[in-house]
Amino acid sequence: MILSGRGFFSPTGQIVAYFGVRPASTVCFSQSTCRASVPPRLPGSPRTVAVTVTTEAGRSNGIEFSYLQ
Repeated sequence: MILSGRGFFSPTGQIVAYFGVRPASTVCFSQSTCRASVPPRLPGSPRTVAVTVTTEAGRSNGIEFSYLQ
């Protein structure tokens, strides 16, 4: 999934996208674009989760993401 925004900057490179509480493999190409690998939905987990991005500066607002089965 491509994430667009601003302020995706971390001096140590610690930028992580979360799908609900599950961390996702995240690679940022610039301060405004990152790619996150969507983790598989676990049985019994919600179909809709908030996607957030975390850096040393804090956590972003969440955007809703829905898994399709």
